[in-house]
Amino acid sequence: METGLQRAICEQVIWKNDPVMSFAVGFVGTAIALARQGLPCGADDVSDAYRLLGHHVEGSAVAMLREAHVIRDCFDTISEFGIHGGRRRSRRESANGRKVSTYRLSSIAAAEEFLRRNGVEISRQPELFVIDSAESTGVSQQA
Repeated sequence: METGLQRAICEQVIWKNDPVMSFAVGFVGTAIALARQGLPCGADDVSDAYRLLGHHVEGSAVAMLREAHVIRDCFDTISEFGIHGGRRRSRRESANGRKVSTYRLSSIAAAEEFLRRNGVEISRQPELFVIDSAESTGVSQQA
């Protein structure tokens, strides 16, 4: 059964496909760069170059990426970066310090494939990336 939120997201993707996909590509690229540093990604980490005009575009893009299992909610606390329970203050001046959610990639491979399918050229890097701490999942990801 479809919820009102799911319908709204579908309408955003259909009617505002370019802005939603542009933001999603920017989000995933940013999330890969932050994952390589061991950090989660929030919507406000994405460069303004990927922010096209449109109401609720960022939320629709993040929801689409979550539904596709490209990203997942983050509940980490990383005090030195101001992240508590997966939320932190927005870095955008216009946000007036509101709290934003952070996300982690489900896997580097899924994120890279998403970018490839959306026209972004990816060069493979043979180094080992740990997406989550091995203690919490027991699994590390290799790109």
